[in-house]
Amino acid sequence: MNTSKRLESLQPSSTFIFMSKAMELKKKGIDVIDLSVGEPELPTPENVKSAGIKAIEENFTKYTPTAGIVELRNIIAEDYSRKTGVKFEPREVIVTPGSKFGLFLSALALFDEGDEVIIPSPYWVTYPEQVKLCGAIPVFVSLVEEEGKINFKGEKIIPYINEKTKAVILNYPSNPSGSVIDEEGLKKLCELSLEKGFYIIIDECYRDIIFEREFPEALRLSPQSKNNLIIIGSLSKSYSMTGWRIGYTLASKEIIEKMEILQGHSTSNPCSISQKAAVEAIKNSSEHIKKVREIYWRRRDMGIKLLREIKNLKIHPPEGAFYFYPDLSYYIGKKVKDTTELVLYLIEDARVVTVPGDSFGTPGFVRISFAVSDENLIEGIKRIKEALSKIE
Repeated sequence: MNTSKRLESLQPSSTFIFMSKAMELKKKGIDVIDLSVGEPELPTPENVKSAGIKAIEENFTKYTPTAGIVELRNIIAEDYSRKTGVKFEPREVIVTPGSKFGLFLSALALFDEGDEVIIPSPYWVTYPEQVKLCGAIPVFVSLVEEEGKINFKGEKIIPYINEKTKAVILNYPSNPSGSVIDEEGLKKLCELSLEKGFYIIIDECYRDIIFEREFPEALRLSPQSKNNLIIIGSLSKSYSMTGWRIGYTLASKEIIEKMEILQGHSTSNPCSISQKAAVEAIKNSSEHIKKVREIYWRRRDMGIKLLREIKNLKIHPPEGAFYFYPDLSYYIGKKVKDTTELVLYLIEDARVVTVPGDSFGTPGFVRISFAVSDENLIEGIKRIKEALSKIE
C-alpha cells in the first residue's frame, strides 16, 4: 500500500494499545485489572448530563460556529481571566473536539519543517508524534534523576533553547509522572520566550487534580508573556467527560484565527451537545472538582504506601494527576529484556494491565493509573507485588 511518507515514522498510541488489550481480555471473561486507563472512573456529574439531555430535547443538534458557541467561549475567557489575573477575550478562545485536537491544531498553526520543539521527558505519548507530523523535530530534555526521581525544573530546559526553537511543550501535572514544574523555572522560561521569540504550549489537562501545592499560573508569574503562551484545557479529567470530547485553547487572536481555519476544514465544529454540557460543567460543578481532588489525593497516599512495600521498586509521590510512575529497572534483564516485556509479563502472570515507560521516553518506568476503584487498586498492586517477587 502506497501511504503518505509523513506517516512512516508515526507510532500508534501505546496507552490505547494497552487499554484495548485489557478490554479484549475482559471480553473473554478473564479476571483482569486495568491500571492502564487514563480516564476517571467517576461518572459525569448529573447536572452536566442533564444539560446535554436538555440540548438534545431542545434540538440543539445542528452545526455551531467553528470556534464554538459564544456562550462557552465567553465563560472560558472569564474563567481564565479570573484564574490568571490577565484579561482574555472570547476571540482568544477556540473550543475543540477534545484537548488533543487543540494540541494538534496548535502544532499545525505554529510548526514548520526543521523547527525544533522542546519536550521534557517523560512526556505524554502524543507530543512527539504531532511534532513529527508537522515536519518539526522533537528535542527531548530528561527530567529523571537518581532513585527514580522526576524533577521538573524549568532550568533544565533552558540550555536546549537555540535559534531553531519554535516552542516548548509543558504538561503539568504531568502525564505520566504527576510532576509539577517549579515556579521559578517557569517564570524564567516565560521571560526567555519574550527575549528569544519562541512559544510555550502549556497542556493543563490535569490542572484541577493537584495535591499539596497550588497550580503554577504562568501568567501570574509573567503576565507580559501572554502572546507567547498557548494554553490547552480539557473537561475530560476535571469533570469526568472523556467521551464528550470537549477541550479548548487560549492564545493570541492571530493564532486562534489560524486554528479556526484549520478546524473549519477538518471537524467543522465541536459537538453542539457537548458544548452545552461544558457550559454547565464550568459554571456549576466546582463541588465535583473538589470531590475528585479529595478522592485522588486519598487514593494516591494509599497506593504509595502499598507500592513502597514492593522490594526494589523506586517510587516518589506524584504531585498531581492520577498516575504512579515507579522505576522498575531493577527487574529488567532478569526474566524480561525490557519494560514492554515486563508489562506483558504482568498481564500474563498477574492479570494486571499497565503502560511501559518506553512509551513516555523513559524505559524502566511503568505507568500505573489510580483512576480506578479502591478495591481494584489494592488488588492490582497486590498482584504486581506477587508477580515481581517471582523474578527477583
